[in-house]
Amino acid sequence: MNIAFISFIILITICLFLFVSEYHKKNDFFHPSVFTFGYFLLSNIVYLYSISTNPKILTKTSSFSLISSPELAIFKYYVIQSLYFVILYISMSLVKYQIGIQKSKKFIPMNNRDQISILYYLALCLSVFCFVLFLISNGGLSAIILKWGYNNRADLVTGNIFTQLMFALNPILAGLNQYMYSIKKIRRYQMILMIVYLALLSMMDGSRGGTLAIVVISIISYSYVNQTVKLNYFIKHSWILILLVPFFILMPNLRMGKVGDNFLNNPISILTPETSVFEDNLSKWKDLSRADIQIFIIDHFSNKDFWYGNSFKNILFGLIPKKFYPNKPAIDDGRYICSLSMGFDVNPNAPSDQVEAYTAWPSRTIGTWYANFGIIGVILAAFIIGKIYIFFYQNIYTNNILYILLYPIVLFSLNLSVLGIVNFFILIITISMLMFISRIIISLKKR
Repeated sequence: MNIAFISFIILITICLFLFVSEYHKKNDFFHPSVFTFGYFLLSNIVYLYSISTNPKILTKTSSFSLISSPELAIFKYYVIQSLYFVILYISMSLVKYQIGIQKSKKFIPMNNRDQISILYYLALCLSVFCFVLFLISNGGLSAIILKWGYNNRADLVTGNIFTQLMFALNPILAGLNQYMYSIKKIRRYQMILMIVYLALLSMMDGSRGGTLAIVVISIISYSYVNQTVKLNYFIKHSWILILLVPFFILMPNLRMGKVGDNFLNNPISILTPETSVFEDNLSKWKDLSRADIQIFIIDHFSNKDFWYGNSFKNILFGLIPKKFYPNKPAIDDGRYICSLSMGFDVNPNAPSDQVEAYTAWPSRTIGTWYANFGIIGVILAAFIIGKIYIFFYQNIYTNNILYILLYPIVLFSLNLSVLGIVNFFILIITISMLMFISRIIISLKKR
């Protein structure tokens, strides 16, 4: 029995114990500790089991050929991930106040239905406007699909503030959509159509993660807007997920350029994988997990100098359009990580045009903080994000729509990578702007 498999058993045991014990205490599927450990098990256990029983799977692709000892690299990842979870749990457990006690300024109380409606339609109109600009600036839908190739995807989401705004509006609208349905301002079919619209819109960057985020955020928002979690309701409407399954199958083939003549001659071919069933299924679990990227980062920076916070300097340039700052660094630190996997020496502040990789690997919280500060960075990041989770969770019970909108996004999508932090700033600015405009409209209507 290899050391990777033993450490896999230890990590899964820790997660399973914390998930069961926390759910028993909190009785809430979407409490941050319950959801974090549960979602990790759901999204990682298949892929981690596969590479733990056969570590050589990790280095089958050229991107991970630089890992000299796969078994040792996997073991180091399990140690870091276990440490992260322990600190995260401690951070979320050190709470000085109880739910409902902390008071917060009510930017928009739950009973102000008119203002919520205005907020919803403002966000929807702005979303459609940004989507039209997105289509025009990229040459239409067919040109966007061609850019889904790995060498062009970065061009879709960088340097355009309206594109960033479009993606920032998606989770906001997902939360508002559930609130509007709960107060009977929109009908069920309108709510469902909005989820499908937002899910498809989230695919415009060529990824599937945004679509999954919309579905999960909608479920969490529904739960807290209605102050209940009814499993039967979600099972009854699970057919919505079936509508999105073809797009999840199509996406990898479209990104690999499996379109054009192949599709015209044999339309069914675009739905079939080019690899074996096992390899294709494992690839899907790998994409959901992305533990392979964390393993590479931890292995690489265990032997190289850390970045010592240099990548975080790029946050300062996150909101500056590239046309105003031609030497703008790549805000997605995953592009620098991807370049490292290709064997290049990387300056984490290099202009994006000088970064060898055109695609980005999601480094997420652990990867970014380990690359900058090592184990100390992982400990610090776990403590910070644990406090952020608990802060938003406790404040959703103050009837403040701001926290009800933000908590599902924070819980499922927030990570403390450079790109994650910049996107969160954009999200806060967008919500604040919409709230400000909605207040002006309300005040004008009262005159």
